[in-house]
Amino acid sequence: MNLIEIATLVAAVGSVIAAVTGIIALYKTSREEKNHFELLRGTNPPEPPNAKLGLVISHPTKPIDECRVFYNKTALNIAQSNPIRQHTYIHVGGMAVYRLPENVDDNGKITVKDGKTTLLKIKLGKI
Repeated sequence: MNLIEIATLVAAVGSVIAAVTGIIALYKTSREEKNHFELLRGTNPPEPPNAKLGLVISHPTKPIDECRVFYNKTALNIAQSNPIRQHTYIHVGGMAVYRLPENVDDNGKITVKDGKTTLLKIKLGKI
Protein backbone atom coordinates (compact mmCIF):
# COMPACT_ATOMS: atom_id res chain seq x y z
CA MET A 1 0.00 0.00 0.00
CA ASN A 2 1.26 3.38 -0.86
CA LEU A 3 0.78 6.57 1.13
CA ILE A 4 -2.27 7.74 -0.88
CA GLU A 5 -4.14 4.47 -0.31
CA ILE A 6 -3.43 4.60 3.43
CA ALA A 7 -4.63 8.23 3.63
CA THR A 8 -7.81 7.29 1.74
CA LEU A 9 -8.45 4.35 4.08
CA VAL A 10 -7.92 6.51 7.18
CA ALA A 11 -10.32 9.14 5.82
CA ALA A 12 -12.95 6.49 5.08
CA VAL A 13 -12.68 4.95 8.56
CA GLY A 14 -12.87 8.42 10.12
CA SER A 15 -16.05 9.18 8.16
CA VAL A 16 -17.67 5.94 9.34
CA ILE A 17 -16.76 6.64 12.96
CA ALA A 18 -18.18 10.18 12.72
CA ALA A 19 -21.41 8.88 11.16
CA VAL A 20 -21.87 6.20 13.85
CA THR A 21 -21.21 8.75 16.60
CA GLY A 22 -23.84 11.08 15.11
CA ILE A 23 -26.41 8.27 14.85
CA ILE A 24 -25.82 7.26 18.50
CA ALA A 25 -26.24 10.88 19.66
CA LEU A 26 -29.46 11.21 17.66
CA TYR A 27 -30.80 7.93 19.09
CA LYS A 28 -30.06 9.04 22.68
CA THR A 29 -31.76 12.39 22.09
CA SER A 30 -34.92 10.77 20.68
CA ARG A 31 -35.09 8.33 23.61
CA GLU A 32 -34.73 11.17 26.12
CA GLU A 33 -37.64 13.08 24.58
CA LYS A 34 -40.11 10.22 25.03
CA ASN A 35 -42.27 10.23 28.15
CA HIS A 36 -41.96 6.92 30.01
CA PHE A 37 -44.56 5.87 32.59
CA GLU A 38 -46.05 2.76 34.18
CA LEU A 39 -49.52 1.55 33.25
CA LEU A 40 -50.93 -0.97 35.71
CA ARG A 41 -54.26 -2.74 36.11
CA GLY A 42 -55.61 -2.56 39.65
CA THR A 43 -57.14 -0.23 42.22
CA ASN A 44 -55.94 2.64 44.32
CA PRO A 45 -54.76 1.19 47.70
CA PRO A 46 -57.23 3.06 50.00
CA GLU A 47 -60.22 1.61 48.14
CA PRO A 48 -62.06 -1.47 49.46
CA PRO A 49 -61.01 -4.89 48.10
CA ASN A 50 -64.28 -5.30 46.14
CA ALA A 51 -63.84 -1.99 44.27
CA LYS A 52 -64.08 -2.03 40.47
CA LEU A 53 -60.81 -2.45 38.63
CA GLY A 54 -59.12 0.53 37.13
CA LEU A 55 -56.00 1.58 35.28
CA VAL A 56 -53.19 3.28 37.17
CA ILE A 57 -50.80 5.60 35.33
CA SER A 58 -47.79 6.33 37.49
CA HIS A 59 -44.25 7.70 37.54
CA PRO A 60 -44.15 9.64 34.25
CA THR A 61 -40.68 10.98 33.41
CA LYS A 62 -42.27 14.18 32.07
CA PRO A 63 -45.48 15.93 33.13
CA ILE A 64 -48.63 14.81 31.32
CA ASP A 65 -50.60 18.03 30.92
CA GLU A 66 -53.94 16.64 29.78
CA CYS A 67 -53.90 12.89 30.46
CA ARG A 68 -56.83 10.98 28.95
CA VAL A 69 -57.33 7.21 28.85
CA PHE A 70 -59.64 5.46 26.40
CA TYR A 71 -61.05 1.93 26.32
CA ASN A 72 -62.05 1.13 22.72
CA LYS A 73 -62.38 4.88 21.96
CA THR A 74 -64.56 5.49 25.04
CA ALA A 75 -63.03 8.01 27.46
CA LEU A 76 -62.60 6.62 30.98
CA ASN A 77 -63.49 8.58 34.11
CA ILE A 78 -60.95 9.40 36.79
CA ALA A 79 -61.56 7.50 40.02
CA GLN A 80 -62.63 9.51 43.04
CA SER A 81 -63.15 12.75 41.10
CA ASN A 82 -66.02 14.99 42.01
CA PRO A 83 -67.31 16.28 39.64
CA ILE A 84 -66.62 13.42 37.24
CA ARG A 85 -63.66 14.22 35.02
CA GLN A 86 -62.02 12.42 32.13
CA HIS A 87 -58.66 14.22 32.00
CA THR A 88 -56.11 15.39 34.53
CA TYR A 89 -52.59 16.73 34.99
CA ILE A 90 -50.00 14.21 36.20
CA HIS A 91 -46.74 15.67 37.49
CA VAL A 92 -43.36 13.92 37.22
CA GLY A 93 -43.49 10.88 39.50
CA GLY A 94 -47.24 11.33 40.13
CA MET A 95 -50.17 9.07 39.37
CA ALA A 96 -53.82 8.94 38.32
CA VAL A 97 -56.39 6.14 38.50
CA TYR A 98 -59.04 5.66 35.80
CA ARG A 99 -62.15 3.48 36.21
CA LEU A 100 -62.75 0.66 33.75
CA PRO A 101 -66.34 -0.11 32.64
CA GLU A 102 -68.14 -3.08 34.21
CA ASN A 103 -67.85 -5.47 31.27
CA VAL A 104 -64.39 -5.24 29.77
CA ASP A 105 -62.77 -7.59 27.31
CA ASP A 106 -59.05 -8.39 27.47
CA ASN A 107 -58.92 -7.82 23.69
CA GLY A 108 -60.13 -4.24 24.16
CA LYS A 109 -57.67 -1.51 23.23
CA ILE A 110 -56.38 0.98 25.79
CA THR A 111 -55.09 4.32 24.51
CA VAL A 112 -53.28 6.86 26.70
CA LYS A 113 -53.13 10.42 25.38
CA ASP A 114 -51.66 13.75 26.41
CA GLY A 115 -54.08 16.15 24.77
CA LYS A 116 -54.17 15.00 21.14
CA THR A 117 -50.80 13.21 21.30
CA THR A 118 -51.01 9.41 21.67
CA LEU A 119 -48.53 8.18 24.27
CA LEU A 120 -49.43 4.47 24.27
CA LYS A 121 -51.75 1.95 22.61
CA ILE A 122 -51.99 -1.53 24.12
CA LYS A 123 -54.50 -4.36 24.50
CA LEU A 124 -56.01 -4.55 27.97
CA GLY A 125 -54.96 -8.19 28.33
CA LYS A 126 -51.28 -7.22 28.01
CA ILE A 127 -51.38 -4.91 31.02
